Amino acid sequence: MMLVGRSKSIFVATLIFLCISLTTVALRCYVRLRLVRRFGWDDALMVLAMALNIWFATCGLTGSVAGIGRKLDDFDRPQEIEEALFWWWLGQSAYVWVVTIARLSIAMLLLRIAIRRRDSVVTYVVMSLTVAVGLPFWLVLMLQCQPVREFWQRTGDGYCIDTEYIIDVAYLYSATACLCDFTLGLYPIYLIRNLQITGRSKWALAGILGLGCVASAAVVVRIPFLPNYKDTDFLLT
Repeated sequence: MMLVGRSKSIFVATLIFLCISLTTVALRCYVRLRLVRRFGWDDALMVLAMALNIWFATCGLTGSVAGIGRKLDDFDRPQEIEEALFWWWLGQSAYVWVVTIARLSIAMLLLRIAIRRRDSVVTYVVMSLTVAVGLPFWLVLMLQCQPVREFWQRTGDGYCIDTEYIIDVAYLYSATACLCDFTLGLYPIYLIRNLQITGRSKWALAGILGLGCVASAAVVVRIPFLPNYKDTDFLLT
């Protein structure tokens, strides 16, 4: 299929953000390996998240070519719809693991500067919530249809759970993700308040450590569109 309309937008946006994330993680690895010469678990988790992000981006790029972002009426053959639905299913499952592992990496980074016990407890709570909500959400997305292939084949021989249930779980996941991201983004400001550095340096460090709020903003923006999941033409939405 030719890339037109929303399919083209999805392709371009996915490619741009993939390049940005690859560059960012590569620079991080260079600093940790060549300059600091200390590669920690938080760095390893971020590399793993990047590998999964490549998987997620591949689903987005291939899926947009296959038809994600198009109306069902624009497809010529049922096999084309099946392929687009398959990449949608695979991509949404990859997304959950990308953000979950990236969030764990950021939390482990904060553990390095968490001196007091209560600061560590807050970080561990965020990590626990991330896994406790992320894993069930991933399982729901992966296994919402039985057999699993029924999600993209739509033969009628299997069954899928009610879309309303999927949306409810997505709301719960999104709310928890926002809470965790804002905590990871704002809590560093509290952690570094007593560091013996200049005020300008504190603000710069807080800004870098607070980038988790950017991810939360993306989650907040997506929430109003969750009901579109029950639209029969949801590949467009």
